[in-house]
This record gives sequence, structure tokens and C-alpha cells, in this order.
Amino acid sequence: MAEKNGNGIVYNCSDCGDNYVRMYAFGGEGAGSPCEAWGLNPKQIQYVHDNPDVNHTFESLAEIGD
Repeated sequence: MAEKNGNGIVYNCSDCGDNYVRMYAFGGEGAGSPCEAWGLNPKQIQYVHDNPDVNHTFESLAEIGD
């Protein structure tokens, strides 16, 4: 799993399928959510899958448009 990133919610592809990610609380140290899109657009989800070694914050993904 990726290193902790801050103290808030982060996104990681974990073991989810291509169109989904998991949310983790506490920068990645909390329990993972079910696999869902969680309001991210397809490009953001693809970016998370392309970079599985990072726990991504919403702010870091905000620059990635539709």
C-alpha cells in the first residue's frame, strides 16, 4: 500500500476494477471503502490506477479534467 498522505481522505486503486477506486481515511491509514467512482471523473480514476504507489488527495486530482 502507498504511504500516508496527509490526514484526510485519499483515493487508491487498491484491488478495484478499472472504473473504481477506494477511499481511505486518515491519509491512507484508515479502513478502505467499497470500490466506487466516488465522484471522480474517468480521467481521474485512470490517473489513480496509473499511479497506484500514491495515495491521492482530491486536491491533487482536481487539476485532471474530464
